[in-house]
Amino acid sequence: MTALTELFQAHGQNSTVSADQVVIRRGADIVRLYYIVSGQVMLYTTSAGGREIAFDIVRPGEVFALTGLSSRRAALFEAITITECEFLTLDREVARRMVLVDPAIALEAFDILIDALRRRTSLAESLATRDLEARLAHWILLQFRLAGREPVAGASISVEFSQRLIAAFAGVSRETVNRKLKDWSSRHIVHLAGRTLTLIDAAELFRIAGDVGEPPR
Repeated sequence: MTALTELFQAHGQNSTVSADQVVIRRGADIVRLYYIVSGQVMLYTTSAGGREIAFDIVRPGEVFALTGLSSRRAALFEAITITECEFLTLDREVARRMVLVDPAIALEAFDILIDALRRRTSLAESLATRDLEARLAHWILLQFRLAGREPVAGASISVEFSQRLIAAFAGVSRETVNRKLKDWSSRHIVHLAGRTLTLIDAAELFRIAGDVGEPPR
């Protein structure tokens, strides 16, 4: 058990939040930090045109809102529950005091923030260098890797996201997601049935995504 996990278990308060609920609003003060016991949370921002642009998913065993430890309280992002979530929440001031007196907690929080920055920078770079169709293809391939599945023909994963959330992560409109998934299904590239996404033609999806290297066989 890590020092940060021990901190949440010793001083955190348990709460359950249903799906599709905003738990942090951009511009509002961050008053508590969150440890996810179960469920998933999407972190996103909103463009000037009103489009949601997601940059991270937080999963069980992970912490978010650590930027609340800084002297600037205002959130630069929004957080919404993808599924029903169980949290351990920790008062910001309690967390700040513990960070100041316990180097192990401070170092772990710092490492988590750096890892998150690297992950989000990588996502931003991958989207910036691709057109709309390639973004969606790249995002789908990334979900297989995150699920620990080789993106090969016949492989399936459970996708917990609505088309709205897929659009937010791929950096495209919801209409583009719907249109492309239907097109790729008719061309036997991928197939989405309910929450199950099946990869049919891996080589073609790799080509569309512009991913470097040959797909696994």
